Amino acid sequence: MTRATSADSRAEAMTAANVAAVLVPMAVSIYVGVLAYAYYFHRWGIARHHLESAWMWLVAVLLTCALSSVPLAVASSERFAMPPA
Repeated sequence: MTRATSADSRAEAMTAANVAAVLVPMAVSIYVGVLAYAYYFHRWGIARHHLESAWMWLVAVLLTCALSSVPLAVASSERFAMPPA
């Protein structure tokens, strides 16, 4: 059985997507920072290839978030657009 969605539930889904689009790159950035610290200060046995692959993951996450998000100007103009006559 399908559940009817209201405007509020769609807004909550958009809010969750916006929060995830900020938190995921932030978490990966912190991870890369910790690995960079560990590599440059010779902690925890982190090798250079660990840091290099973490940078590539960060680039992949940032590109995914940038290309999958809808610009706010487009989203707000579509929400308040007049329906076709």
